[in-house]
Amino acid sequence: MPELPKQMSADEILNEWKEGYKTEPDKYKEKLAGVVYNSWYYMVPESEECQKYPLTCLCDFDINRVIEEMVYGKEIPKEKIRFNFFDTLMDEAKKYYEAKEYFLSLVLYATYIEHWFNDLINCLAITKNLDDDATEKLFKMFNNEARFNVLLPIFDLPKIDEDIKNDLKILFDTRNYFVHYKWKPKDEKEGAEQIQKFIDYSKKAPKIIEYLNNYVKQNIYNREFLKKFFANLIYRQSGIVVNNDLITL
Repeated sequence: MPELPKQMSADEILNEWKEGYKTEPDKYKEKLAGVVYNSWYYMVPESEECQKYPLTCLCDFDINRVIEEMVYGKEIPKEKIRFNFFDTLMDEAKKYYEAKEYFLSLVLYATYIEHWFNDLINCLAITKNLDDDATEKLFKMFNNEARFNVLLPIFDLPKIDEDIKNDLKILFDTRNYFVHYKWKPKDEKEGAEQIQKFIDYSKKAPKIIEYLNNYVKQNIYNREFLKKFFANLIYRQSGIVVNNDLITL
């Protein structure tokens, strides 16, 4: 009786594809993209790095770099430079708050939140297959308030908590007094009230940021959103069409 061919394990199949990619990348790239796709939309919600900076983790994804790292087992430098100031902004905002420099602390916290919103818009645009020009228009079309009232519903996302929305409006209005030098108090009482806002909202800001990051984890870190996001981004970056049936090891 002829001997049946040995059935390969998932690890053996993956290793075969990785080795094949080294000599014939075009032949094996689509298979490896499918592996990355199926693993990333499961992995992201559990990743410690993605829990810390949930939107940045998505925006930094590059299918070509991930495949290269998987095949060669080492970190590959990013070809596309993307600035990320979240750590610096948070650290410096805390330092200024502790030094009772509430004006600068609040400005830095507001800048952190502004960056967060831009990352959110970028991620949402990818799920709709919007190109860079269309995404840029989204940045310009929506001010902070419109982002809650118009942008989120367009992408079928739930409303932001009303208290948080109100806090964000006050925080940005207060920031603008300083950044655009619009602070012209009518009298000493109004001046004191404005100073108190800087104190209060530089203290509140970390909790607001925590809420926004949790909002992403609850409403964007779900299988349906992540599948759409990674499928569209992989196609944009490589021209490869992936789906659930492409490969599951």
